[in-house]
Amino acid sequence: MAESDGSDRPEVSEMTAGQEQYVKAKVSNQIRVHSDPIDYSKYLRLDMILAAQECQSAKFGAPAHDEMMFICVHQCYEIWFKLVLHELDAVLERFGQPQVSEEAVFHSVGNLDRCCEILNICVAQLSVMESMTPLGFLSFRDFIAPASGFQSTQFRLIENKLGLDPALRQLHMCKRYDEFLPAEDRPKVEMAEDGKGLTLFRAIETWLERAPFVSVGEWSFLAEYRKAVEAYASHQSASFQAAFTGDDAVLKIELARIENERQEILQLLSPEHHSKLVEKGLKRLSFHATIAALMIHLYEDSPLLSLPHNLLDSMMSIDNSITMWRYRHSVMVHRMLGNRFGTGGSNGHEYLRVTAARSRIFSDFFNLAGYYIPKVMLPTLPDELREQLGFSYQKGLSNAGSPRARADSFTFGAGGSACPFQGSFSEF
Repeated sequence: MAESDGSDRPEVSEMTAGQEQYVKAKVSNQIRVHSDPIDYSKYLRLDMILAAQECQSAKFGAPAHDEMMFICVHQCYEIWFKLVLHELDAVLERFGQPQVSEEAVFHSVGNLDRCCEILNICVAQLSVMESMTPLGFLSFRDFIAPASGFQSTQFRLIENKLGLDPALRQLHMCKRYDEFLPAEDRPKVEMAEDGKGLTLFRAIETWLERAPFVSVGEWSFLAEYRKAVEAYASHQSASFQAAFTGDDAVLKIELARIENERQEILQLLSPEHHSKLVEKGLKRLSFHATIAALMIHLYEDSPLLSLPHNLLDSMMSIDNSITMWRYRHSVMVHRMLGNRFGTGGSNGHEYLRVTAARSRIFSDFFNLAGYYIPKVMLPTLPDELREQLGFSYQKGLSNAGSPRARADSFTFGAGGSACPFQGSFSEF
C-alpha cells in the first residue's frame, strides 16, 4: 500500500489560544508520565497529611484515645471548607461581570449544589464526634485550650463571602469575631465582609435587579400580581359566603382571615413598605430584586427561569445546611459540656444556639413564600413573553449572514420582534 503524503487529510482549523494551551499541557504531561511518573501517595501528599495529627495530650504524657478522632474530624472540616471557598470564588467571579450568560448560571448552580453537598457532609460528620462521650472529651479538653473552632479563618471567609450581615454577628467578650483570628488572616477576612467585598448575596441581588422580564412593554408583573392577589381574595370571600351555612361568628372569622392575608401580601408588594423594613433591618434584598426573585419562583416551570430558580434554591439549601450544622453543633456541645464555657472562651452551648438563630444569610428568599398565591390564580403571561421564556421550534428560521443558518431551528427563547426581551440570561 502506498504511503500517504498527508495531502488527503482534512484541513485542520487554526486552534484558539485555549485549545493550543491545552494541547501543549497534555503533551508535556505525557512526557512527564514516562520520565517522572507520579503515584497516588505523592499526588495526594499523604506523607504530609498523615503526619499532621499531633495529639497534645500525648505531648504532656497523658495520651487520650479520642483526641486523634477529634483532630481528624476538624482537619476534614478545614479541607471541606477549602473546597467550598474554591466553588464560591468561581461563582463570585462569574457574577461579578456586567453580564451573566446562561452557561455561567448553569455552572454556578453546579458549584453551589456542590457546596450544599459538602455542607451536608459536614453535618453528617458530627455523628463521628458524637460517638465520643463527655468523659472522653474531658480527657484531653484542657490540653487543647484555648484553641477553638471559633478561630477558623476559612469558616469566617465562607460566612462573609456568602454575605452574612455583619450586624447579625455577636460580640465575643466585647470584641469582634475577627479579633480572635490569626493576625495575618484578619485583613482578608474583613475585606470579604458584606459592604466591603463582593458577596454572593450582593452579586445575586445586582443580577436580579437587571432581570428584564418583570416589565415588558406595557405589561408589569408587579401590577398584574397585585390584581391577581385582589381577585384571589375576592373569589375566596364570595365562595365562602355562598357555601357557608354555619355560625355567623365563624363566617366573620374566616372572612377576616382572608382579608388579613390579602392586606399582608399587598403590603409586602409595596415599595414604600419594603423600604421601611430595610431601614429597620428586617429585610436586606432590594425591592426590585425581591420582585424578580418572586416571579422566578412563581414561574419556575418556564424553561428560561428554571436555571435562575435552581440557583436561588441552591442558595437557600446552603443557608439551610449551615443552620442545621450550627444547631446540631450547639446540641452536641451542650451534651459534652453542659453549661461550661467553650475552649475559646465563649459561653459554649448558649452562644452557638443564639448564633444558629441569628446568622441566616438568605432569609429574604425564604420569606418569599409569604407572597405566594396558588398557581392556578397566577396572572397569565403575555404571549410574546411566554414564548421568550420557553422553548420554541421555529420552522424556516434562518440567521442572516450566519454560516450555520438552517431551515429549522430549536431555540431557547423565541426571539419575537414584538418583545424587547430576547430570551437570554445575557440580558441580566
